[in-house]
Amino acid sequence: MKKLIETNKHRIFFYGALVPLVAMLGLMYVEYEDSKQLTIDVQKTANRSIELLSRSSQNRINDQAMRHMAITHKLQCSHHQEMDELVIHYSKIIDKRDKNDRK
Repeated sequence: MKKLIETNKHRIFFYGALVPLVAMLGLMYVEYEDSKQLTIDVQKTANRSIELLSRSSQNRINDQAMRHMAITHKLQCSHHQEMDELVIHYSKIIDKRDKNDRK
């Protein structure tokens, strides 16, 4: 009988330690699942924010590229016009010199 009582005490101690341990592991698993879902949601939000920032930056870069292209085109036209004026000017000088040499 004494042995039976000791065995029951050991079982009570065993299950008394095992049940809270299993309950704690269950709670930890539930917290893990909540944290995992929260992490996934935060990642989606962060990725969306990064995507929006990159689109905004890309639009600004495209606008800046268009302004740069317009300025470059304007400078090219100005350079072309100056070159035409120089050619005309020096052509007149050469023509005058040729006329003076013929005389």
